[in-house]
Amino acid sequence: MGGTRGSRVFGPVGAALAGVIQTAAVMAAPPVVPFASPPPSLLPSSPSQPPATVAGAVPPPALKARTRIALTAPWTFRRVVTPPAVTEPWLPASVPGCVHTDLLANKKIADPFYRLNEKDQQWIERESWEYRTVVKGDAVLLQRDRVELAFDGLDTYAEVFLNDRSILSTANMFRTWRVDVKAHLKPGDNVLVVRFASPILHVKATYDHLGYTLPAANDQAKEMVSMLTRKAPYHYGWDWGPR
Repeated sequence: MGGTRGSRVFGPVGAALAGVIQTAAVMAAPPVVPFASPPPSLLPSSPSQPPATVAGAVPPPALKARTRIALTAPWTFRRVVTPPAVTEPWLPASVPGCVHTDLLANKKIADPFYRLNEKDQQWIERESWEYRTVVKGDAVLLQRDRVELAFDGLDTYAEVFLNDRSILSTANMFRTWRVDVKAHLKPGDNVLVVRFASPILHVKATYDHLGYTLPAANDQAKEMVSMLTRKAPYHYGWDWGPR
C-alpha cells in the first residue's frame, strides 16, 4: 500500500499493497524575536504606569505558542508513468486513505472483496502512485520561526516534494515523520506531492540477489519480499483479507 495516515486508516482493503497516507499537518512555532533593550521612552517609569506606545503603531497579532494546521485542502492522486507514456489525469482522493480505496471510489477497480476480483488487481502493487495537495502560505504562517510538515504515517517507500523540491524520503510505515519546511515555503500556493514507490519493485533487486527464498507463510506472491520491508505483513496477504 502507499498512502497517508493519521487515525490509522487503511480503508476496506486492509491488505492492499499500494500507497497510504494516514494524516498530514503543518506544525508552526511562533517567531523568535531577538532581544534588544527598548529606548527609555518605551520603558514604564514604575510598575503602576503602563508602557509608553509609539503613535500610529499597530501591535502585531498575538501568535499561539504552537499551531497545528490540518491539510484538509482537496487531495488528488494518479499513477506515475514513465515517458513516453501519456501522463494520467489527477483524480479525487481521500486522506487519510489509500490507493485501493481511492481507485474503488473513482470506479477504476471492482470491489476486491467480491469473488476473485483481487486476483485482477495485483498490478496495483507494481505501480508507483503520487498524491498532491496545496499548502497555503499566508502572512501568519510565513512569519513563524519554524514550520514543520508532519505525517502520522506514510506507507512505505515515499518521497515528499514541496514546490518540486525533495524534502523527505521514507522507508518505514511504523513511525511518524516531521520535516522543517520553513525555507521552502513561499507566499500563496505551495504544491505538496507525496510519491509512493512500488513496495515490490523497490526491493526486488535485493530479493533477486539473495538466491534463495526466505520463509513468509502469509506472502501470496511468487516474489516473497515482505520480510525485506518495514511494512505490515498482512498487506502481502492473509487468510482473512486480500493481498
